[in-house]
Amino acid sequence: MTELILNELLCFVQNNFGAVPLGNLACAINGFYDEAEVLSAKDILFGFADGLDPKIDNLPRYKTRKGDGKKKSDSDDLLALYVFLDKNAVSLPTFVAAKLNKLPSVKPEDADVYTLTSTVSTLRQQVHQIVDQLKLVQSAVSQPVQSSRVTLDLRYRTMMGR
Repeated sequence: MTELILNELLCFVQNNFGAVPLGNLACAINGFYDEAEVLSAKDILFGFADGLDPKIDNLPRYKTRKGDGKKKSDSDDLLALYVFLDKNAVSLPTFVAAKLNKLPSVKPEDADVYTLTSTVSTLRQQVHQIVDQLKLVQSAVSQPVQSSRVTLDLRYRTMMGR
């Protein structure tokens, strides 16, 4: 009997893999699932792959991701492993969903929405980084400017005899 594993994200991937372009799957995952859900699915799939007997040569290794783009990197790792397992004809367990509302739809017209969502999320992160950098530049520039004004004001007053 086939093993059943409860994970909505992996259920989504398993039921759309091969029928939907990989880029659309990636966009759907990144736009629909949160970071914890992506990491959980990645852990489950890598755990399954590590437990295979016999072992498969050149199995992608698990990478712990940190920082900006963590969710995208984790989902890329998950999809890369899924592709690897498929190419090696590994019999996967059946991934099932307990909550159907946790399965995104992937109609062709939805791909644009997922891409847009992912792009907006990336842009938000970039704007946040730029704002932080601008604050650092502003504070670094304002300190010398203030002391230069005082120095110039004192020189002006000295020259004018005030």
